[in-house]
Amino acid sequence: MTVSAEFLARVYAGEEIFTNVPGTFANESYKSRLPGLVRDCVDSNRERFSEEKCNRLLQLADDMVNDAVIPFPSQYPEQAAKSPTSAQWESLLKDKNYTWQNSPWFLSEQYMFHLVLLLAEYYTTGIDPFHPSKVAELKEVTPWALLQTAVGLSAQEEATSQSHHDQLKRFMKLCLWGNKADGCYKEVKDTISGADASLEFDDELLLVDDSDKVITYLENQAREAGDTKKLEIQYINDNSGTDYVSKGLLVIRPDIFWNRYTYYWEMPTELRTRLANEATLVIIKGDLNYRRLLGDRLWPPSTPVEEAVPYFPTAFVSFRTMKSNPVVGIPADIVEKLEKEDQKWRYNGKRGTIQSVLDPNPVIE
Repeated sequence: MTVSAEFLARVYAGEEIFTNVPGTFANESYKSRLPGLVRDCVDSNRERFSEEKCNRLLQLADDMVNDAVIPFPSQYPEQAAKSPTSAQWESLLKDKNYTWQNSPWFLSEQYMFHLVLLLAEYYTTGIDPFHPSKVAELKEVTPWALLQTAVGLSAQEEATSQSHHDQLKRFMKLCLWGNKADGCYKEVKDTISGADASLEFDDELLLVDDSDKVITYLENQAREAGDTKKLEIQYINDNSGTDYVSKGLLVIRPDIFWNRYTYYWEMPTELRTRLANEATLVIIKGDLNYRRLLGDRLWPPSTPVEEAVPYFPTAFVSFRTMKSNPVVGIPADIVEKLEKEDQKWRYNGKRGTIQSVLDPNPVIE
């Protein structure tokens, strides 16, 4: 099953974001943000990486700044042969002659992380080059301050006998703003850093809030199902609660599709069918997954979500702190106001959306 030709024509009519326009977030990412991320990776691995590995990674950082040609996975044959996704990357890059600052942003940014794994020999050692930075973040005060915010709000709401509906709505917002804690985007992460870090934000920064709709949908689904059917919620996320996993409350069901350079309308039939048959609601979390919904194209921002994502196999809700340009479902008057107030409103991480499609009618052939 595939999406309709008409839908794909509409997608590809939209502007694809390239990295070659000076002053844009995509271009600046290769001049400072991503090279800095790779250099930080080297600094945190000095004690366990060989000098050769460190130099390879530092060269990658310099290549991004200097707009070098993007290398193929086959230039690192031993590692590429062990990777389940290198063949796809080879095909995507072949005959394109892309450089870091003249390439499709979504493609080259994802490939950069794959290249870090190859250069760090991850597929031989199994050592995550970003593990030290992840551990260091957990040793900082910020994540625990954020957790304390959530715990405190929960206790406060229980003491005031708030309804389950209102409690769940609050936690959905906490879930959204937790996306600010992004180690790949320091400028956004720094907005909630320190002992006073909080997940309490002005609702004016939440440009679309479908939380009430989603909760009502789940309540209706539960009421209709009664005791005859167990409702399932599927998470598309980059991390999971270990306590829930250990107790069997959260089951990890990996699929290589999530790790490939793909858009969600390219979902294989088996996975599409499983979600359609088993999931009452899919939770799609984070900016990267939002970009995969939209094909990383610049849709008119007032386009209804249902029009931009007519293909998803079941009901879904997206939690997204805005860290890139693509966006839909924003009323035109709000877009006009934001363009005047803040030229970086699409990607500076200050704003967020909770958007849903709860009555899907997938357009597929």
